[in-house]
Amino acid sequence: MTSWALTVFYRVKKGYEPGAEPFNLAQQSGSFEVTRSSDHSRNLVLTQMVTSSPVDTCFYKFTRPLLLIGDVEWRNVRTKVSVYIKKDDKLMASKKTDWKTFSDDKSHVLRFGQNNARKDAEKRKQPQTHSHGVFIASQVESGGCDVVLSDGIHFYVDLLNKQAILSMNHNMTKQLNSTSLPQDLYNKWFTILLDVMNETVVAMIDNDVIFHHHLPHCPSATGFVTFGPINFGLISFDDFVISRVQY
Repeated sequence: MTSWALTVFYRVKKGYEPGAEPFNLAQQSGSFEVTRSSDHSRNLVLTQMVTSSPVDTCFYKFTRPLLLIGDVEWRNVRTKVSVYIKKDDKLMASKKTDWKTFSDDKSHVLRFGQNNARKDAEKRKQPQTHSHGVFIASQVESGGCDVVLSDGIHFYVDLLNKQAILSMNHNMTKQLNSTSLPQDLYNKWFTILLDVMNETVVAMIDNDVIFHHHLPHCPSATGFVTFGPINFGLISFDDFVISRVQY
């Protein structure tokens, strides 16, 4: 069993070639590969490559790619990762994302876009290459197909809608707080951080505290760490750090 008290530092450098998959990170959905960054100071980075939702093999639909790491007994964890998202001008000119829940007799999952099937089909035809946001999560209850129904502390950064959201589950049906982003984050590297210490949550973008929240109740006192884009599209990661929170 992995010790949650150990610091995990992951940066794509030595031992990798472009096209390789990351060590120690379990891909639950999407395809994460080592690529060469246009930023020469970073050299190799980790990029999510799938740009549209694939055919699901799980009973519940995956609405976004994600990576999982850790142990079900991890607690009081600090998670930090650097992110680069390129701005798709054609996507920005289209209608903004509608955050709605889609319900049927099989599942309750987050769905991007309109519920109308014809409008969904039209939206899929639009040239969307890059993701428009990122999330990190801590104390996630489970992995595999059940991760889409898992409770846990999730920090979402939506660049398209210029919004940050704190939620107690993957599907965002248990939102704790939301706010506008303090700056435009497209086309540059930025860092997101999530601290969970007992009932206290701190979420940051670079040096700005976005949320400092006291949980009314903790959905899960322990669990995995997950991160990824908020929708299928290209997005790059670097400098992934997990450590124990100590105040």
